[in-house]
Amino acid sequence: MRLQPYCSHCGTDQDLTGYHITPRKEGGTNTLDNVRALCRSCNTRRENDYRNGKRY
Repeated sequence: MRLQPYCSHCGTDQDLTGYHITPRKEGGTNTLDNVRALCRSCNTRRENDYRNGKRY
């Protein structure tokens, strides 16, 4: 959050969370190249899309 204090999708700086581009359960790591900041709203939307087969 310190390196990217805004949401990668919508740009807000409120209610930020970290998310893994490649999920840890699929071999993703906690390194900076695999973690991005998203606001809670975008993170929830991304998780729902991921469960439905959409990857981004």
